[in-house]
Amino acid sequence: MKEKKYVMGNTAIARGALEAGVRVVAGYPGTPATEIVDECLGVPGVHVEWANNEKVAFELCTGASLCHVRALPVMKHNGTNYVTDFLMHVNFTGIRGGMVLISADDPGGLSSQNEEDTRILVHQYAHLPIFDPSNPAEAKAMIKEAFDLSEKTELVFCLRPVTRVCHARGIIEFDDLPADLPAAHYEPDRERFIMSAVEMPQFGGIKRPQIRHRWLNEKQAVLEEIMEESLYNWVEGGKGKVGLIGCGMGYTWVKEAEQFLGAKLPLGTLPLPRKKLLDFVKGLDRVVIFEETEPFVEGLCRRIFQEERIGVEVLGRSGFLPSDGELSLAAVLEGIEKAAPKVKVRKPETPAMDIHIPIRTRTQCVGCNYRGILTRELWPETSAATMPAPSAPWNSSPPSTAWALPFPWPAEWPFPG
Repeated sequence: MKEKKYVMGNTAIARGALEAGVRVVAGYPGTPATEIVDECLGVPGVHVEWANNEKVAFELCTGASLCHVRALPVMKHNGTNYVTDFLMHVNFTGIRGGMVLISADDPGGLSSQNEEDTRILVHQYAHLPIFDPSNPAEAKAMIKEAFDLSEKTELVFCLRPVTRVCHARGIIEFDDLPADLPAAHYEPDRERFIMSAVEMPQFGGIKRPQIRHRWLNEKQAVLEEIMEESLYNWVEGGKGKVGLIGCGMGYTWVKEAEQFLGAKLPLGTLPLPRKKLLDFVKGLDRVVIFEETEPFVEGLCRRIFQEERIGVEVLGRSGFLPSDGELSLAAVLEGIEKAAPKVKVRKPETPAMDIHIPIRTRTQCVGCNYRGILTRELWPETSAATMPAPSAPWNSSPPSTAWALPFPWPAEWPFPG
């Protein structure tokens, strides 16, 4: 029975995967993606596992996929870096059961050691398709379609939610979970899945990796056709000579400033819908591309316009908009004001505050094994005398410090320093 719930973006993503019939979920904890794995726990018939690392999680899910079982490897952008070695193998072999990689990006480095754009690694380097959601409801719908398309094309699909999508909340419709799923089964196929450098007589002696690379290249035309018809790329009409392209969360920021805007082209997929893009820019002098975080779609648009000999000016995060950090309403409005000087932009006023609000520094996640080490580095004056008693909760904090240990420190262990 369908019901509507007000839930977090990660909950919506997990629910979409479960409704799509996922039966293996594996990941490594990392904000902003952690709750996706948590939300799959306890569902009958679904194997959920916190792996030793992201590569192990990805390999486990690939094994399930080769047995015609839908699988969901979950990680943040740093983990996708670690997976690259095997990712650049699976993109050549392809998969069987639907497999969707969750690679959650963290623009602004809100809870990461860096900010990074997964689209460059997954799409440009590995030539795999990406869905880039703009809100929790769209993320849920995208992941369900991604599983179907993954099986249809025999390729890993990637869902790339950013922090603001993962941690946003929205009203999500919950559908029933599938009751009868096909049994797991495996058919050996050495010529496809054993990627050794052997000659293929049926292809004139060309090495197997080259043949599989050719297979992946041929898939690109199929993906372009699929994304051209995708419901996640559409045009919203408007007046003026300046067009606005919103990619994923970039579209959400544009919608927030909608009262000031003209024509818009929301883009939620990679590859880009080339025909739709070319139709959109007819009659425009310039387009501004709002994306998180690198000027990736901006570069793709420049190349397409150059190939088609279209003189439209392309502006974006290569210098026109801030080239680092998250987008914001202020950045969007400032970009519109610069791109279309004749448009009167009413920027929201921020009231002055007569109180001082101290900056709150972040801490390591509860349960992180490194909390004790981090705290020792930040507060070297902390001594064993100020630490929690063995009977105290492991995350309790003495009044004079912000100390937090992953476990009660045994009295017989010498305290460093």
